[in-house]
Amino acid sequence: MFWLRTLSTLSLCACAVRANLVDDIVDAIESAVTCTACHALLVPMAGVAVLGDSAFSDTLIEVCKIVGVEDDDVCEGIIGEQGPIVAHVLRSINPLGQTATKLCNSLLGLCQQPDVNDYTVPFPKAAPTNPKVWVSKGRAPFQVSHFSDVHIDRSYTPGADVDCTKPICCRDYADSPATPTVPAGLIGAHNCDTSTKLIQSMLKTLPTTNKFNIFTGDVVEASVWLVNQSSVTYDLKTFNNEMATLLKTPIYPVIAKSHPSTSSRETLQIPLMPPSGSLTPKPRAGRNGSMPPVQVKSPTSPEAILLFIPLQDAEDAGQRAWIIGHMPPGLSDCLNDQSNYFNQVVQRYKNTIAAQFYGHSHQDQFEIAYSDYDNRNEANAVSVAWIAPSITPRPSKEGNPAFKTYDIDPDTYEVMDAHVYYSDMASSTFQTSPAWTQYYSVRSTWGSLAGAQANEPLNAAFWHRVTELFESNDAAFQQYNTFLNRGYNIPSCDADCKEQTICGLRAMRAENNCQTASPGLNFHKRDGKEARHHRELKCEGAALDTIMSQLPSLVSNPTFNVTALKVALSKIIGDSA
Repeated sequence: MFWLRTLSTLSLCACAVRANLVDDIVDAIESAVTCTACHALLVPMAGVAVLGDSAFSDTLIEVCKIVGVEDDDVCEGIIGEQGPIVAHVLRSINPLGQTATKLCNSLLGLCQQPDVNDYTVPFPKAAPTNPKVWVSKGRAPFQVSHFSDVHIDRSYTPGADVDCTKPICCRDYADSPATPTVPAGLIGAHNCDTSTKLIQSMLKTLPTTNKFNIFTGDVVEASVWLVNQSSVTYDLKTFNNEMATLLKTPIYPVIAKSHPSTSSRETLQIPLMPPSGSLTPKPRAGRNGSMPPVQVKSPTSPEAILLFIPLQDAEDAGQRAWIIGHMPPGLSDCLNDQSNYFNQVVQRYKNTIAAQFYGHSHQDQFEIAYSDYDNRNEANAVSVAWIAPSITPRPSKEGNPAFKTYDIDPDTYEVMDAHVYYSDMASSTFQTSPAWTQYYSVRSTWGSLAGAQANEPLNAAFWHRVTELFESNDAAFQQYNTFLNRGYNIPSCDADCKEQTICGLRAMRAENNCQTASPGLNFHKRDGKEARHHRELKCEGAALDTIMSQLPSLVSNPTFNVTALKVALSKIIGDSA
């Protein structure tokens, strides 16, 4: 491409353009407050990327350290791991094109996601003219527990500082103060990931009468700047051993996404349910009645077609299926293209898919899919996603650790009720013996208010009626808002917030979730100094996007020493040329 060939000449005449490139980078960072300005920033960044991965990473590390976005070790670790990935992308794309717009959306929050690229997903067969009708015989339900986002920190240290400058606290860091501001308890603390004692307590609590359990991913703790492939592998194996030892019933797990230091990708597990009430599955390609996990790199890649195979097999065999994944397809951090194509799969196999289960958000939520997103109502609500709250209490706003136990109809495999269990970290006994008690039941809380009949499943139509209840009954909505974080650090939600929240609940397709990208940095005062708190610490904690999104506001601050930054970058870029 012409623009890339032009940028390549930078390496041949670095002495002449070094100062201009540094000025362009710093000026572009200062001006990066719009989508157009973000595209302009990618041009000099691509120029540095042409100089090599080391030059690109070293440049961003220096910016991160001088600006003070994170502690120096965090800057070095995160950018050292993720910087080469972005450098490769910048060398491969047009900085003014659509992919660059998506990069600006994810890295700086300055661009909205572009319109979906039209693509019709090909299916092995057309939908049946007379699909099978699933009818409950009114038999007693069986139970399945669902837990997610354990984020186990094997380095959790009782007595370490809960209130630290790192993305994750409760660790004995080399630069930790001798006397902690708030010492971590024996079992756990907000602002910290899950201790070994806490996760083992939860696993021991899951009912031994369950038919099986589901785990929707994320094991690795949020010390992203320290993890590597060996530590991630150790974490996964250790947790697998704990589940094998402490759980008394089978489990269907999702690996989920992990960190760049590993090769794992988002994984979907599709357990196939037999047509009768028996839970003895017919022999299939996978174990325990499920198809092998499906790794989807791109919706148009061969791997994506594999997703249809178990669903088509289930339809042909007269079975129902559950889709189990990590990231709900309607969230704003899901790419609109991929979410749209996945929605086509849901629409095609809506009669086969009994329910979907996810995690990732760390909150107790749900999403509804519709056959007509321009006219979302009870009649065209076709699928529901159950989103589990997290076990980890990190970040501090996410509340108490919790999991769900579902009552499942043995004939239809639909959810008849969901019971949320949590451990109250404010309890006087939490740090010695965590108690897991029922927080609420979905049917008891919303059933009668939403007009649910005694034997009616809690399906997509039911949940649409619940959203209508939220519109007309603010007390009911505020109860839902309280449930999000299990009664801890309850977020305020006014009329605008309520409208946007309900829109998100009615959007298992990301392009319809009413979310808009936004940059920013929040500050709070602590001990007379400004302490950094990330705009939105995601499921995996701090990452390159949480660093990049903070740069414009910090570099443009009148008190920031721009000259010192330019001098430091001139040396790095000059030495790399």
